[in-house]
Amino acid sequence: MIVEIALLWLQEGVGTPPPQAEPILEPSPVQVMVTPSALGALEEELWNLHQGLRPNLVQIRIDLDPEAKDPQFEPEWDLLVSGVFIAEGGYVVAPGPVEAGEGRISVVRFDGKTFPAKLIDADVDYGLILLKAPALGLKNPTFGHPSCMRVGSVAIGLSNPFGTLEGSLSLGFVAGKYRGLGQAKNLLQLSNPVNPGDGGGLVANRKGQLVGIMLTSMQQLGWSLAQSGEQDTQGWHRAQGISFAVPVDQVLRTFQKHLPWKLPPTPRLGVAIRQHFDPERRAALGLPGSWSLEVVEVVPGGPAAKAGMKKGDILLAIGGQNLVSTDCVAEVLWQVRGRTQMIFLRGEIRQQAQVQLQPVVAGSKH
Repeated sequence: MIVEIALLWLQEGVGTPPPQAEPILEPSPVQVMVTPSALGALEEELWNLHQGLRPNLVQIRIDLDPEAKDPQFEPEWDLLVSGVFIAEGGYVVAPGPVEAGEGRISVVRFDGKTFPAKLIDADVDYGLILLKAPALGLKNPTFGHPSCMRVGSVAIGLSNPFGTLEGSLSLGFVAGKYRGLGQAKNLLQLSNPVNPGDGGGLVANRKGQLVGIMLTSMQQLGWSLAQSGEQDTQGWHRAQGISFAVPVDQVLRTFQKHLPWKLPPTPRLGVAIRQHFDPERRAALGLPGSWSLEVVEVVPGGPAAKAGMKKGDILLAIGGQNLVSTDCVAEVLWQVRGRTQMIFLRGEIRQQAQVQLQPVVAGSKH
């Protein structure tokens, strides 16, 4: 009897406990709380940099011979590359051949609108062309100091890989300076990738200032040799993370005669500077780097002399920009105008002074 009743309970489900529902996991206060972190700050900064720089990046479409092309069987565009807006009036710099001026050129703005453009000038040493799309309607970008970037400086890249992945962001650093590729000199070497279509993209510093134009990569150079029938004896096509960019000051000087604003000559500071290796002294004074910029001559009555600078002083900064080389000094002076602040070291004492820069005097070396 007991066995029969037990079997009956099992059949009717009386002795079986009801199935339990899946537990609902509710986030605890600890789980939903977002703790400030370095990664979060980096993410926010990269987002802001992308938003600020994006309008300066454009896409360039070039049809070298539109009349000879059959649109049913051939792609509409022969070249899809990146370009950088550099001056009001629709001036854009991009990689491309001189022959592009004989074809059809279009500039695609960040919002997708397309504008016709014409070729204004070309530089064969760097393989860059200057285009003008008057209706582009963008404002002048902010330029930085590429000569003042050190190896290890952050490099923000913005480009259009393969001509279609518009506005792609890359984060890298300056891996080398003063590199040469054929006739192209004083290039920045970057760890940022430069894929097909990236050429002509912009390079900015961590402040969001334009410092360079993407040119090519070692890998692309290797593949170009192979496609042209030459032998890649150095194995460049296997390279990784070796890319090159043209400093923006070189680009501006190359095309300055066409730009709506003229580049004034570098103002005069009135000193002669020697760059020398001085790691022990700099470490003892708590200064970064290993090279010092020592003042070896001060022109009497010049801007530096009036500001109180003397022979033997170590120049540290001008106009808020830390100085890392004599090229950096020249570049900062080129962009700084009028009255500015100068920081220098005398012995172990850091000093500040206001200096009134002067126009270059013909025949002057300082």
